[in-house]
Amino acid sequence: MIQSALAALALASGQTPMPTQPAAPMVAVPAAPAPMVVDAIPVAEAATPETKYFAMRMLEGTLPGQIMENNGIKFYGWLQSSYSTGTTRSSTLPGAPFADRSGEFSLNQAFFRFEKAIDTSKKEFQYGFVSDYIAPGSDARLTIARDLYDKQVRDGRQHPIDVVQSYGEIYLPNLLGGTNVRAGRMFALVGYESIAGALTPFLSRSYNFQYNPFTHTGVHATSQISDSVSINYGAVVGNDNFIGPTNRLTFVGGAKWAPKDGDTTFAVNAVVTNPEYQASEGFNHYNVYNAVLTQKLTDKLSYAVDATYSHTDDVPLAGGVAAAGRIGSTYWYGVANYFAFDHTPTLQSNLRAELFQDQDGYRTGTRGLYTSVSYGLTWKPYQGLWIRPEARYDNNVRGAFENGEKNLFVGSLSAIIRF
Repeated sequence: MIQSALAALALASGQTPMPTQPAAPMVAVPAAPAPMVVDAIPVAEAATPETKYFAMRMLEGTLPGQIMENNGIKFYGWLQSSYSTGTTRSSTLPGAPFADRSGEFSLNQAFFRFEKAIDTSKKEFQYGFVSDYIAPGSDARLTIARDLYDKQVRDGRQHPIDVVQSYGEIYLPNLLGGTNVRAGRMFALVGYESIAGALTPFLSRSYNFQYNPFTHTGVHATSQISDSVSINYGAVVGNDNFIGPTNRLTFVGGAKWAPKDGDTTFAVNAVVTNPEYQASEGFNHYNVYNAVLTQKLTDKLSYAVDATYSHTDDVPLAGGVAAAGRIGSTYWYGVANYFAFDHTPTLQSNLRAELFQDQDGYRTGTRGLYTSVSYGLTWKPYQGLWIRPEARYDNNVRGAFENGEKNLFVGSLSAIIRF
């Protein structure tokens, strides 16, 4: 199980090509605290800095708390733990990522956030920062970037730590209607789901999320060019890597339409570089093109669709339709649909249905079409406590799962404690 998880993480980070056998490889979406590029379907009591949980309440009235309040600094986070089981004995990969440890209890995330948020309604120069940590958590096996604490992966740690975001930010009110500029490591701007467990609707993640970028390191700006349209643009060093020999100049950017009083948002984003495999470092560079549409259907029902196409060149391909040792180009793409229904203020249903095509099995280990359906609940019995049961079914007729199985069933129960 350890080896399959490590192979999965390495692939997720773009560090290695797929192994010759259909093992279980693995590879963010935006949950950025300043203007979000993509809106997530509201998760019951979604993470809002205005909500004061245990940590901020404990700091109230203390000298550190007063200093933080005077400077607009907040500290909050959550603990997320889970148990998953299903039709596999050890790992569910390449399906059900982030719920992949079958038959085991996991501390998925001890997630901590320090932030000084920027208020774009104030038309004045501002500065801020965000630092997000998984310290520790099993999810960090999959989010660690190349050249940033990645020795933990090589050592086989099952609950490593990761600084998943750390960036400084300034707000320039007179540039293009108001512009945020960030520098550092930040969540990827493509896709719908998030690394942050409290900002995404399921314990498990979609294939679209898992096999595309989690984080970028570089400089990025977002400009609000009209009341309903924003654009974003920047330069980063690659996908899921930090400062090091794998750096390659990469453009990230896109646009978002989000009327302030409307029920619809639409965003397109791209990651564009020289998408050639870096053989000297065993690192995968690739291009990504993404579109996300969200729609509020009724007061209680919301819908979103996330479509992504990615490709890479000059990669070592083995297995599937490719002959062993072949060097060539390959691609993967997917469409994930999300429905969220608020039964009550404390109970929400979520449904995800996805199709994902891995042309040569380069991202997942087995080529072909993956289908996946997940249903979950978010129940909030007390402020700061979420209970999330989830049931998931995956299929690939080419036998992508443990012991060559075509079908995968996974049941999970997770809890999130906000602080």
